[in-house]
Amino acid sequence: LGFFTAIWETLKGVLINPTQTFAEMRTEGGIGKPILYAIILGSIGGVIGVVWQGLISTLDFMATQEIAKYAANVVYLVLMAIFMPLIVAVGLFISSGIAHLFLIIVGGTNKSFETTFRVFAYTNGSVALFQIIPFCGGIVGGIWGLVCNIIGLKEAHEITTGKAVLAILLPTIFFIFCCGGAFLLIVILGIGGTGALHKYF
Repeated sequence: LGFFTAIWETLKGVLINPTQTFAEMRTEGGIGKPILYAIILGSIGGVIGVVWQGLISTLDFMATQEIAKYAANVVYLVLMAIFMPLIVAVGLFISSGIAHLFLIIVGGTNKSFETTFRVFAYTNGSVALFQIIPFCGGIVGGIWGLVCNIIGLKEAHEITTGKAVLAILLPTIFFIFCCGGAFLLIVILGIGGTGALHKYF
């Protein structure tokens, strides 16, 4: 198809017809092309998101005149833009690794980790371009990304929708549960510590 034509056709397939796209996707053959796709589109979307953040930061500076805060934000955003390809690649390995772990837990690994990685690479790279839309683009892309990852895991691993949904949503539920438990523990320890201070002082 050619490099740019292949990217365009993959992008259309994932965003418009993910069921057929992931059903026909090769489940093996190396991660080189998938990760390159994710890095290219993910970096474009990420940099566009950084630009929007920069504009918002500039408007905030014009209103508050807090130059130190503005300078820190600019440095942060520039570093984000420079290291965006690395951020995309690392995030992709982490997210697909967690999803594959939970696929194992729910008994949905009919294929290897490479299959899961390919689904996440093509999905995350595609939905990253929603960052073009200011303010709500990240939210829309995030929601459609969840849907496409669920469809992708279902089709590529040839599993039920329920298992695919669990593999995607369980990490979020687990994270919320752990954070909630940690917060509750801090509160309990805080109350206990306050009681001890009152007792001795």
